[in-house]
Amino acid sequence: MDVIKGKKIEWIDLFRPSEKEVEWLSKSFKFHPVIIKEIKDPSDHPLVEAYDGYLYLICQFPAYDETEKISRRSELDILVTKDHVITVSYERLTIIEELKTKLKEKDFKEKTLQDTLHLTYQIIRDLLDFNQRQLQHIEEKVELIAEKLFKNQEQEILREISYIKRDLSEYRILP
Repeated sequence: MDVIKGKKIEWIDLFRPSEKEVEWLSKSFKFHPVIIKEIKDPSDHPLVEAYDGYLYLICQFPAYDETEKISRRSELDILVTKDHVITVSYERLTIIEELKTKLKEKDFKEKTLQDTLHLTYQIIRDLLDFNQRQLQHIEEKVELIAEKLFKNQEQEILREISYIKRDLSEYRILP
């Protein structure tokens, strides 16, 4: 568990939360039991739910795997209270690591951690920017297929179309 403190708020980032960490969240924040159950493992679907005093988001997005040449579904759960933003991930996420690095810069940290709204905005903005980069690789694949289409390379085209189809099937950031 990483905790990054601002003047008025805290960002708590959990990676593959342990039973002890989940129990601590439950006791410390009094989150609904359904949420406590949800954050133990990745979810099947994106979600946005408003509860009394907090907001719960499950963001799902594809992350491209260079080795396998496919996009895999990644998940970031976000809980937003008046003075805490809690993120939960089940694999190392570039956007979270990059944000932690940017928060080492004093002015950026003061601006981003002034309240939970600004921090949540920054996380979602970084997530959308990341997705834009992921879509770029799909666009590049489509352009390569278009070039091969006129060179009689049907078998290779069909294989690459199947990769693109898998990549696109993972795109559902929020419901």
